[in-house]
Amino acid sequence: MRQILLYIFSAVLLAYSSMAWAQKAPLLSGVELSANVLAPISYLTTDGGQYELGAGVFFKKRIMLAGEYGFASLYPRNAYENADYQSEGNYFKLGADFYGNVTPKDFIYFGMRYAQASFFDQYQYTIEGNIWPDYTGPLVKRENQTANWYEVILGSERGFKNLIYTGLTIRAKVMGNFNQFDEIPVNVIPGFGKAAYRVYPGVTVYVKIRLAFD
Repeated sequence: MRQILLYIFSAVLLAYSSMAWAQKAPLLSGVELSANVLAPISYLTTDGGQYELGAGVFFKKRIMLAGEYGFASLYPRNAYENADYQSEGNYFKLGADFYGNVTPKDFIYFGMRYAQASFFDQYQYTIEGNIWPDYTGPLVKRENQTANWYEVILGSERGFKNLIYTGLTIRAKVMGNFNQFDEIPVNVIPGFGKAAYRVYPGVTVYVKIRLAFD
């Protein structure tokens, strides 16, 4: 409860200081497009991979309404003993960020997201025998699954020529609802991470292009 109150207090304080600083800024002050540069690298691993894109609209140079979309095809190693497992689907995130200056080119921000994923998962097990040949069971596919969660984010970014920005976002993801199975539980959820955890961390490294309306 104390952590929740601290987050709320920090958001209100940052929002108040941001609005006070930007009283003379135009209402619509910019738009941006971003790409998660860490996500494509994950395709080089045996755990599968994903991509993620984002867009935002700036108001008063301090408040951004943000949206993100991603797709993931995941093959976690050792998800289950003697079984191959896959989880695949897309997800979106919607929310707002509150920005503050450290220097004219460096920013910090605090924000929140609502996220939802639509995905399927599948598994196939193998029984190894010492006397009889190995037996591989049928492929079991569970379609039309959904999950939703919430994120509290904290980040920093640096601008170059008031056009290109690079940044880092740290995320605390809090699971909302999804359908868990008793037999062979869902192992990983696209956009969230390990389904066994109620709270799961995340890190995003991104590059973005921002068009400012001064």
